[in-house]
Amino acid sequence: VHIGMYYEDTVKYADIVLPVCSKFEDTVEHSIVRSDYNHVNLQTKCIDPLFESKPDFDVMRLIAEEMGVGEYLPKTAEELVRYQIEHSEDLAEQGITLAELEKNHGSMKMADVDEPRRAYTDLKFETPTTRMEPYYEAWKPCEQAWPNWEENNEAYVGNPLAEKYPLQFTQTRTRFSNHSHFKAAKWVQQFAKPTLELNPVDMASRGIADGDLVEAFNDRGSFKCVARANNAVRPGSCRTWEAGWSKYIEEGNAQNVTNDHVNPRDEYLPTGAPIPYNDTLVEVKKA
Repeated sequence: VHIGMYYEDTVKYADIVLPVCSKFEDTVEHSIVRSDYNHVNLQTKCIDPLFESKPDFDVMRLIAEEMGVGEYLPKTAEELVRYQIEHSEDLAEQGITLAELEKNHGSMKMADVDEPRRAYTDLKFETPTTRMEPYYEAWKPCEQAWPNWEENNEAYVGNPLAEKYPLQFTQTRTRFSNHSHFKAAKWVQQFAKPTLELNPVDMASRGIADGDLVEAFNDRGSFKCVARANNAVRPGSCRTWEAGWSKYIEEGNAQNVTNDHVNPRDEYLPTGAPIPYNDTLVEVKKA
């Protein structure tokens, strides 16, 4: 099952696709309440959901009902918001209610927060000693109790693989999108078409001109897109923008070549294993 706003790559692997609306749309005026440091804020809709899309809460509610567990969820998103506000002792004592938030255009300052939020001004941290700790006993089994330098897994000097794939491949951020969001916007695409940037020195040695269709490849896979010359790219490397969609590139996807190595210590990380996007070696040729 794929639940999302966009017809992105993962949709192609799904048996069921459920369209959700954006955070600017909803079926009720208020669907989410947040306590953002100094204030309590309601998310207020701007427009009604477009087409057949539904808010995330409605999707979860309908699935729960189909699975026979709908009784365990609030009937509406507004009911959930009201519960969250009314069952918070801090907010109740300050007179912050859903009705008052609505009167105040969805935002109210919490008590005793006249000063902007500044973390750790007392130099006390959320550690066993309350001090900033450079040593983590839990990471001792993976030899990272003290911060230790580790060589790259793939893109390092002296790796024999570099004879076959001499270019370090990196995926950088772009001001034209937030990760994969907004990739489908046509007015953005005119400025942010997927390209592979190389230093002119590396392009010349491979017979590649600016605007040529090229193929980047290694033992894991390949992709094709237009090459762009950029003196800011270090010789011996190439780069593209992160989170590109397959349908907006000439062939394949940048992730076809990405290093899939997982470090043994990743099991200690609260958000799971990071992918070493920039620790990747490729070769590039004219397609």
